[in-house]
Amino acid sequence: MTDPSFSDLRDTDPGHAETTLAPPGDAGPFVRRRSESPFALCVRRTVRGPLDAEVVRCTDDVRLRLASDPRHVVAVPLRGMLHVHYRGTEIDVMAGGAAVLVPSDEATVLVPADSAVALVRVPGDVLCEDLEALLGRTVVRPLQSGVPVPAATAADALGPLAPFLGDVPGPGSVLGNALTAEPLEEAILDGVLHAADEPAREALDATAPSWGPRAVRACLDLIETYPERPHTARTLADGAGLGVRALQACWQRHRGCSPEADLARVRLARAHRDLAELRRGEATVASVATAWGFRPEDFTDRYEARYGHGPEVTLGSPAFA
Repeated sequence: MTDPSFSDLRDTDPGHAETTLAPPGDAGPFVRRRSESPFALCVRRTVRGPLDAEVVRCTDDVRLRLASDPRHVVAVPLRGMLHVHYRGTEIDVMAGGAAVLVPSDEATVLVPADSAVALVRVPGDVLCEDLEALLGRTVVRPLQSGVPVPAATAADALGPLAPFLGDVPGPGSVLGNALTAEPLEEAILDGVLHAADEPAREALDATAPSWGPRAVRACLDLIETYPERPHTARTLADGAGLGVRALQACWQRHRGCSPEADLARVRLARAHRDLAELRRGEATVASVATAWGFRPEDFTDRYEARYGHGPEVTLGSPAFA
């Protein structure tokens, strides 16, 4: 996976912001002032591999026009709500929801004042590759785009990703760390496939086959030997010569959990070892958590549940090693 690139645009001039938001050849208005209070627009973008993720925040109403984008576009409210005009219909997307907009049709996303939206653009060929990896077989290309996906349908698949999408920009973010970025990328792709109205994705609801424990044992050995590598369900399945869903079914059958759960278990043990070996001042709980692919805000709860005390107790205290 290629290294991510980041951009951060901030504007306090509504007139200049109009120019920033307008697609080529389009005219505003793209900003509607709500008051005489100071204006601020922030557009932060991360491009990592095939995914293009953008977070837009503004003190005033903003209109974003997606002009015939050839990619699938996922709109997820991070704060507040969104109002989407698409294919002659209007969709209100509330917090915890999402909308998937299929390619080649214009859409307008209205972001109310003091709200925030994450827009993630995904090429169709990448979705095909992900679907093939999940199923372990080829599918007809290109995927056939269906009707726009209502927020209620997309919410189950994509709404839970909102906290992670809100952390999109920056080298220290989820997408800036390979251990967290690659699983998030797969989660977004899987979420789009489950939410979008694609005939081929119906196979995702079918029961996945499972086999003996050999493939699981080989993958588990890889995880335990090289936990610092950016393993994902897809990379493990590729190595085992299985589809992702088949490997997950095997794992559940023979381990009673998911591959991701075992990976988190092994990495948590390595983080515990590091905390015990390091001295205060050499590292922080947050830096160790991030190095092993955990979000610091989730790490403490996981750690306490496993070891019975907080990670800050272990840091610099060999007695807890």
